[in-house]
Amino acid sequence: MLRVRIELLPDGDEEAATLLAAVDISNDGSGTQSTGHYNAVLKEAWRTAGDQQAIYTTEAKIHDVDRELIRPVQLVSIALQVLAPVKRTTATSLDSWGEIVRGPE
Repeated sequence: MLRVRIELLPDGDEEAATLLAAVDISNDGSGTQSTGHYNAVLKEAWRTAGDQQAIYTTEAKIHDVDRELIRPVQLVSIALQVLAPVKRTTATSLDSWGEIVRGPE
């Protein structure tokens, strides 16, 4: 199982870390030797009126992931694209949001 935690570190202060969300990705056992199928769960913490915290859970199934091509970080990206897609208009769908400034070494 993979688990990714998303934390807010005010001013970089580790002691003041606040958990915003967590994603768990687990193999569902139904794939083949070359293709994996996964369950993904996103839990997000939200502050509501009156500063109450609520946890929202979204679950998804991810199908046909090529085990030879997809690295764990790419699997996390796929899961987040399914669990929390970014809505874009047709006019901006091809616009880049950034670029690689330094590649893996």
